[in-house]
Amino acid sequence: NGVSDRSLKEIAKLPHLKDLNLTACHRITSAGLAELGKSLSLERITLRNCAGLHDSGMAEVAKIPTLTDVDISWCMSLRD
Repeated sequence: NGVSDRSLKEIAKLPHLKDLNLTACHRITSAGLAELGKSLSLERITLRNCAGLHDSGMAEVAKIPTLTDVDISWCMSLRD
């Protein structure tokens, strides 16, 4: 799909965003996830099968204060 780090920068600005599905978004990186870390409303994020997702990106996701649910199934680049 066409979601990229630039897209995430704009998505993070949505003030009422609660649920974001980024399944199989292979173009997103830790830099894009850092932009999402600025979100003040995001509660759920699906990152299933995101080949470019690494531990550093998950550290950025962990900064989202309102986040309660994260799906990282089939993200083979992540370590335990």
